[in-house]
Amino acid sequence: MSVQRTVLHVDDDPEFLELSERLFDRAATFETLTAPTAEDGLRLLETHEVDCIISDFVVSREGKPFISAARDVAVDVPIILFTGKEWDLVSNDALSANVTEYVQKAGIEEIEVVKSRAEEFVAVKAGSFDNITADRADASSDAAMSFALSPTTLDEEWELVAHHEWTSSEELGTTVLEAIEEYTGEDPAEFAPLFEAIDADALEELLSPSVSGTEREGVQVRFPYKGHELAVTSDGDIAIRSLQ
Repeated sequence: MSVQRTVLHVDDDPEFLELSERLFDRAATFETLTAPTAEDGLRLLETHEVDCIISDFVVSREGKPFISAARDVAVDVPIILFTGKEWDLVSNDALSANVTEYVQKAGIEEIEVVKSRAEEFVAVKAGSFDNITADRADASSDAAMSFALSPTTLDEEWELVAHHEWTSSEELGTTVLEAIEEYTGEDPAEFAPLFEAIDADALEELLSPSVSGTEREGVQVRFPYKGHELAVTSDGDIAIRSLQ
């Protein structure tokens, strides 16, 4: 007999809560708890054993983001930040709360993606959320980056092809293109524009040391480009593997 798991969805949009409840209820192994406010979400979190948290960027009456308050209570529970807010507006709070994944709302169809991610996280039941990996699953999609738990090490399929020095004047996007040229032997002028796969400026902001000079340890971003998948780390390493 399978063990029933519990997912908590916090959102001030009743349409998303209703749809989420219907989707998870189709899976006999899930019980769905929903809350329209941060306060309601915290009460449920403190009175129920929850296996995964899905939350829009809602804040309490005191102004504290729910994801931060939830992480204080549930230190090892996966948190999926599912919000219409751009990454640069929530990144500091998301990273501070060690969110397991970020999915940007573009419509109600993304709830299917969120449901799938929640099921995966519950299945693996990982015990550490220190390392965040970004994965743009579809470069042609209008959806923003999604961030998922991943090991910091890369297996033998990956080839380390370049290293970016954060203190250099060269832009990260240029280093990435040079890495692809090194790996493929092709002229970057023949490549599709890099911005179609990733926002290089946002990528650099995410991975580079903070203004105070503090390194962002263990952050890794992956994205597909030109038939390959690239991994860029906060250490400045750039690795690549074929998707074919």
